[in-house]
Amino acid sequence: MKRFFGYVASFEVAQKGSVRVDVELVDERWMRDVLEREIPLVYDELRQLFANVPVWPTLYTLPLAVCSGLAATNLWFALRTIDGEHPAPISLARLTLPRAHSLLKTLVESSWIGVILDDAEAMIPGELEPPDGYAFHTTLGVDASGDRGPTKNRIVEIQNLPPNMNAVLQALHLPQVDPTLLFVGGISVAPSPVLPPGGTSPQHQPFVGAMNTGQGACAGVWGHDGQLAAILDCGVPININAGTRPPAASFPSICACDDPLVVLSHWDHDHYMLARSKIEMYQLRWIVPQQHLGTPALTVCARIIWDGISGSGNGQLLLWQSPPATGSAVPQQPPASEHIWLPWGVLERCLGSMRDKNDSGCAAFVLVNDASPVQRQYPAILGRRGSKIVSPNTHKPPTMPRAMGSYNMQGLLTLGRNLIAPVPGVAAGPISGTAKSQGYILAPGDAAFEHIPTIKAGANFNVVGLMAIHHGATFWKAPASSFTPPSTHADGRIIYSYGMHRPSHVHCHRNSTGFGHPTPAAITEYEKNGWTYRLNTCEIAHLSSQPPILGPARPNPKGAQAIGNAAIGWQAGTPISHDITPAGSQPPSQPIERTCSTCGTIYQFQF
Repeated sequence: MKRFFGYVASFEVAQKGSVRVDVELVDERWMRDVLEREIPLVYDELRQLFANVPVWPTLYTLPLAVCSGLAATNLWFALRTIDGEHPAPISLARLTLPRAHSLLKTLVESSWIGVILDDAEAMIPGELEPPDGYAFHTTLGVDASGDRGPTKNRIVEIQNLPPNMNAVLQALHLPQVDPTLLFVGGISVAPSPVLPPGGTSPQHQPFVGAMNTGQGACAGVWGHDGQLAAILDCGVPININAGTRPPAASFPSICACDDPLVVLSHWDHDHYMLARSKIEMYQLRWIVPQQHLGTPALTVCARIIWDGISGSGNGQLLLWQSPPATGSAVPQQPPASEHIWLPWGVLERCLGSMRDKNDSGCAAFVLVNDASPVQRQYPAILGRRGSKIVSPNTHKPPTMPRAMGSYNMQGLLTLGRNLIAPVPGVAAGPISGTAKSQGYILAPGDAAFEHIPTIKAGANFNVVGLMAIHHGATFWKAPASSFTPPSTHADGRIIYSYGMHRPSHVHCHRNSTGFGHPTPAAITEYEKNGWTYRLNTCEIAHLSSQPPILGPARPNPKGAQAIGNAAIGWQAGTPISHDITPAGSQPPSQPIERTCSTCGTIYQFQF
């Protein structure tokens, strides 16, 4: 038997009325050794500090010196999880429980529970979900090459932790910035890279391209210069959904040569796990929302931070801190909308509860069209660095020197000033400057529209392309309150990025109706609002309940047969001729192609 502390990432009703609980696990013995032997005084202080109050937003009410100490503790613990000699033993599991299970009466997302799993049993061929009382469990290595599983394990015991232990684990896993820091670098004014300088004709059509990674989320922003400006989420399927990953020969290649900014919508593992396969991504700058994390997610933070210490010295974690709630002693949504303006668009903080990662992250609005005669200027927090990206062969896994293994608050405070930087959101109402001359692609991540302030406000916003929420999941409590933005063009273009198990052709996350992603209800809701030009990263299995796949000629724009990487960035017709390879000579059914001028990586997208 194996004992774990488990971070509750999500839970939902599955088929046959069971409840599936996704947990991120860390070995209980390792965690207790760290707390009781390495930082016993800190452990006692944390238990007393959060004895009867929640970690968030209590930390905003603490004295400045205490907050600085917590930031140092959090940084030390993050680096401790990837210590080359004794790293944290981490894993992922999906637990299936009967709806009558007593734990479900008190289970809360973002809390911690105790889990005991029995030794692995033989899996039944074609078994895609664990039966009641069982877990599918994947042990994670230092990187993806060391992953093992999934295995089928009987759940011996699962229970709530004492409140003070839950608070200690939450405090150690909530990334923080020393509150004495001021944001001092990188602010400049620059035109969006999706626009050509001086009003000249663009060399390439800017677009957002979704990668076919299976049941994972990963998209890129390509500018007018043909370069990859940003990566919006970097997820791959793992554990229960590993069977949806495309074969190696067709898995999309993603390079870091253009020094793209990584924007993480939220900390679900199907949105960040690609970095464990493409470890050069740790050398990039990441804008991430401050959310409660499990230990696997914290190790990714630590690898980015560690790259700023050693390796290439490029990695940087830019933490978008969560504003404190007001007038309440329990975690609530942030009180006001915040924006981060980037060279290619704007990020907007979502206003869901901090307990719900999907709805408390950030959404991206990517400017792909600006026909205004005025060359607009945007306050750009982050431009290109032009720094060299080290090849994966020379970027070794971290081995922390023993000096880093000891708890040194003053040294960690100094270190944190360079490695975890706060990103200042600008408090504001709905995004302005939304004239019809501008066109934005909306990438909401997994956030429901009602938690995206600009969309909920019904602003006159020109959304010319849309990424379906949460792989095409049903995202509202009642269709009347879905807040789905209407397409501003006929046959609005929408991408459904999702995966399907092979060879069974079963879609992921089947609910009590038997349907997975994308759901018929969600597709109907999008189409009702004009999003009828559908681009899919995966084929559709249950044709009887979803609009059918049509041929490449698309006599009806509803439901294009785009299987694989898919791109949106224009309103109608075809992209400019430069984007058809060879230039201007292929019919519109041919893919858009981009080639990295440094490493030769080729990207192809259906449109």
